Amino acid sequence: MSEELGFPHYACATAEDAVRAADVVFTQTPGGKWVLEEQWLRPHVLIVCSGSDQPTKNEIPPSILANAKVVTDITAQCARVGEVRSAVEAGVMTVDDVYAEIGQIISGAKVGREGNERIVCDLTGTGAQDAAIGSHVMDALRGVVPNAGGVIDTSKPRLPAPKLYDYETIKQKVKPSKALTEAVENAFAQLAGGKVDVPMPMHIGIAETTNAGPGDCHIKGGYIESAPTWTVKLACVSFYKNIEKGLPAGSG
Repeated sequence: MSEELGFPHYACATAEDAVRAADVVFTQTPGGKWVLEEQWLRPHVLIVCSGSDQPTKNEIPPSILANAKVVTDITAQCARVGEVRSAVEAGVMTVDDVYAEIGQIISGAKVGREGNERIVCDLTGTGAQDAAIGSHVMDALRGVVPNAGGVIDTSKPRLPAPKLYDYETIKQKVKPSKALTEAVENAFAQLAGGKVDVPMPMHIGIAETTNAGPGDCHIKGGYIESAPTWTVKLACVSFYKNIEKGLPAGSG
């Protein structure tokens, strides 16, 4: 991986070893247990929390948010399902204590880092970025013939047939790029400017059974003003106990 990424990396023996040495900590877990402790953190660390997107999830102690500058993707959503929710419920902060949404910083409406302060970025995933990625993917797939999906009777009036692309085709045609990154950044800036329609996510909780669970599915969507497409995403995620049963924790 060092060769692929272009810089050296190594695996730490424990989470504490990794966090104590880090200027940036990224958390992305499907469970509801804390993955680090406040005393492990460097004073100026940036913590990007993106695993908590359900009311049952909580990756970091609420006190960390109380002692940091807090930035969100969508504050109302983070107050409902993110790390902000846990801190508000613990009584250590209020929604008004959130410094900014990330789109406000990208657009220049708010400044970012000021000195050696600790920052928590609470990301629950938004329909804005999904809409940007969806438009980028459809543009990348332009000219690619999708799966036929069966015979269609063209004599009957109907909406245009859906285009179904298999995973391998998408992976082959869509690569990480500066253009994709900029599209997502622009979507956040548009969101901050009120140019994106993003409804609150729909969550479906799945109870634990002898075969699988507990877990959740969620549906997110968004439309960026004047974009050629709109996007709806269904994610089946966070079946964190499935690992113990030899099953995948989620399909992403």
